Amino acid sequence: MREVETFNLDDYGFLEALYEVMIELGKRVYESFGVDVEHVVNAETLLYPLLERLKTNADRLSEIVSELSELGEVVRYKRAEAGKSPISYLSRCATFLSDWFSLKGSSYARYVKVELDKNKRRHVRVGIRCLDPALAASVINKLRSAILMSGTLWHTDYYIDVLGINRNRCENITLPSPFPSENRLILVDKSVTTKFEKRSEIQWKMIADHVQKIIKQVNGRVAVYFPSYEIMREVAKNANFDSPLLVEERKTKIIDVLRFLKSNRRCVVFGVARGKISEGVDMSMNGKSMLSAVIIVGLPYPKRTELQTLLLEYFKGKFGSKALEYANDIPCLNALAQSAGRLLRSPGDKGVIIIMDGRTVGRFKFKLPEEWRNEM
Repeated sequence: MREVETFNLDDYGFLEALYEVMIELGKRVYESFGVDVEHVVNAETLLYPLLERLKTNADRLSEIVSELSELGEVVRYKRAEAGKSPISYLSRCATFLSDWFSLKGSSYARYVKVELDKNKRRHVRVGIRCLDPALAASVINKLRSAILMSGTLWHTDYYIDVLGINRNRCENITLPSPFPSENRLILVDKSVTTKFEKRSEIQWKMIADHVQKIIKQVNGRVAVYFPSYEIMREVAKNANFDSPLLVEERKTKIIDVLRFLKSNRRCVVFGVARGKISEGVDMSMNGKSMLSAVIIVGLPYPKRTELQTLLLEYFKGKFGSKALEYANDIPCLNALAQSAGRLLRSPGDKGVIIIMDGRTVGRFKFKLPEEWRNEM
C-alpha cells in the first residue's frame, strides 16, 4: 500500500480489501491451528471475500489484477529511472494473485499460515505450493545432456522419479568423499527424541541440558539444527549458554550469521533444518570451516500438516508404494545430510556430528549411507 501511495496510483481499493480479507483469514487460522501450521484452502477462500468487499465480479477482479501488474511495471521503470533497484511489490502481489486464481489441478496446493516475528507479532502468509517438481524439472529431458551433482544425492531413484527425468537416459557415478573419514566423528544421543508422541516440557529440558553439556566440551563454534522453529524455541527457552548465541528467525540474513561466527571464536548458532542457514550456506573462512561441531536435534521429518498430507496423497497417486518414502523419509535424510554438511568444508577440517534422537539407531539407521553407518 505504501508503494501505491508513493507513486500516486489508483488500485481501486484492492490492496486495502486484500489486507482486510487476510487479517480475517489469519484470525480464523490462528484460532484453529496456532502458528507455523499450513492450513490448506482453495482459491475461493480469497476470491469470494474479495468480490464481496470490492462489490464486483470475477471478470472485473481479473481485470483489476492485470491492471495492477501493468502499474507495477510503471513503478519498476520509475525506480530504475531514479537510479534505484527496479522492483515493485505491487507487481509481485499482482503476479501472485493471478497464479492464485488461475492455476488448476491437484499439482498445486494453496495454503494459509500465521507466523511470529522476533517481536512475537503475528503475520499472515498465503502461499501456493507446487506438489510436482517434474512440472518444472522435466525440461531437463529436452536437453542434449545435463549434469546433476551434489554431496547428498543418496537416492538416485528418488531424484529420477520426482524430477520426471527419462530413466533410460540416466547414468550415475558415485565418487569417494574428499574428506578423510578420521576427520569426522558421528555420535548419537539415544536418550532423547523429538518424536511427536513423546514431545513434552520434560523432553525439551532434557534436550537443552544435553546440548549445553556438549557445547561446554567443544572448544569452538557450534551449529545446532532443529526440525522446526517451534521445537527450536522450546529448547532455546530452556537453555543457558556461556557463549554468545544467535537464534535463526525467518528474517535472519546469512551475512549476519557469517559475521556473528567470524566475530566469536566460541559461539552457538540455532537454526532449522531445511532453513536458510542449514542448506547451501558455506560457513567457512579462508577456505576452512568455522564450525567445530554440528548438533542435529531430532530427525528432521517434514512437519505433519495438511499440506504434507496433500503431498503424500498426490505422491500415492503418482508413485504408489513409494509415496511415503518419497514424501517423508528421503526429505528427512536430505535435511539431515544438508545440516551435517555444514561441518566439513575442506579436507583439512575436523569436527563432530551429534544426532540427538534414539530413532537414529533403529530402522532409520539402515536408510543412511554405508559410510555413515560404519562411522556412527
